[in-house]
Amino acid sequence: MLCIRRSALCTGKILSRPDYYRSLAFPLQGLAGQLCTVNNLTLQKVQRRAHGNCSEGIVLDPEEALRLAKRAFEISARIQESSLEVAYPPEALDWLVHWLLKVTKDFQNLPPEFGHNASVHFCDVGAGDGKLTRSFLPILQEAARKSDHCSNQFTVNAVAVEPVSAMRNKLKQSKIIQGNVSVLDGHALNLPLPDQSVHSVIAAQSFNWFANVPALFEITRVLRPKGFLGILFSCPDHTKADYISEIEHNLINPLWQKHKGCVVSETALNRKGRERWKEVFDTFLGSYFGPLHSHNSTHHQLASKAEILNMYRKHPAVAVLDEKEKNGVLTQIEDILLGINNSDWVDSGTFKVPFDTRAYWAMKLW
Repeated sequence: MLCIRRSALCTGKILSRPDYYRSLAFPLQGLAGQLCTVNNLTLQKVQRRAHGNCSEGIVLDPEEALRLAKRAFEISARIQESSLEVAYPPEALDWLVHWLLKVTKDFQNLPPEFGHNASVHFCDVGAGDGKLTRSFLPILQEAARKSDHCSNQFTVNAVAVEPVSAMRNKLKQSKIIQGNVSVLDGHALNLPLPDQSVHSVIAAQSFNWFANVPALFEITRVLRPKGFLGILFSCPDHTKADYISEIEHNLINPLWQKHKGCVVSETALNRKGRERWKEVFDTFLGSYFGPLHSHNSTHHQLASKAEILNMYRKHPAVAVLDEKEKNGVLTQIEDILLGINNSDWVDSGTFKVPFDTRAYWAMKLW
């Protein structure tokens, strides 16, 4: 039968990052119109030169982004009140699982039909409280059972990497996680995994926090040749409901702008109308990763006013505010919710919240 076992990846030797980066043979293209190799450029120089090649700049300060993320999610983890939690639609997860299994089978030199001892190692980076892993594991198990390419001894080895201890504790308490997943303290700038040790890396609601060159190099390091990188975002859809547009554009986006030197929001666009977090791929496309494939889906979730307010209370851009400013933002959000008179979006105190879910994947080229 299909077995899911606790990964032993964390016991492997982690090779020196500089040694690994010096071993990269492929040129990094598109940096100020030149070809260069990691062999003679420090990551800091690559970061600065890549920034100069982007229309509005990729994340400028990875270490500051990490500090901000830790602070925001430590505060969010302490909020106990019920809140609207983003649910990833099965359609998006099915799409990621399909391509993960296909890429793993077709390109990563696994035996035919994923022979009896075959396994797939995946890493959830910025795992938070395990929302993605809890949703993803059952779908991956079921897809593997039904697949013509997987034997009944196919194994999934999962690692969830999260820098915030309170989030890791919540993650470990999940029944699906217990005994099935290794939960490790770490972050995208320094993944606690050996070189070329995982078939896939997946980042859900987190990639915008480490959309920078050092983190993408680190992801490249731990991925096996022809490895699979999956990215998932699910955000309130401001194009579907006026009240979401008012909250996001007038209140949340200006808060993100305070941190534009280190992080961008999931939905921030550059002058060309393209998501800004994608700009880091301009540095790697064609040299390290293939094209970024995408899949969009929409869904609605029902919530009370209090649950919506607590969702925004946990929002990282709101969580880091001082209490006075935070309460001011939440009061404005409450006023917007109370002002809704469209029965399409609120009925007897229950709000209909539209979400836009965008899934992406790219394959490491070598």
